[in-house]
Amino acid sequence: MLDQKKLDSLLAGCRFWEKVQCFETVDSTNLIVKDWAQQGAEEGRSAVAEEQTAGRGRRGRSWISPPGGLGVSFVYPQARRAALLSMARQYR
Repeated sequence: MLDQKKLDSLLAGCRFWEKVQCFETVDSTNLIVKDWAQQGAEEGRSAVAEEQTAGRGRRGRSWISPPGGLGVSFVYPQARRAALLSMARQYR
């Protein structure tokens, strides 16, 4: 089982992982992060879950992640995402 205190300790000083929240079971880490983003959450806030019962991905794709897995979603600004996708296209 994910241990929030242990994870916080192991990742101390890692800028990107400072805002991780652990869950045992969720419907979708993506839905949690989407809600946070709509509420103005800062970049890098992350949801980590051992089980997802209604995982959501790009283009509406769905899946389940059985217990013992690891689902992770991050708050990431659209503007930066668009810039990264544009850069990635240049290197195809």
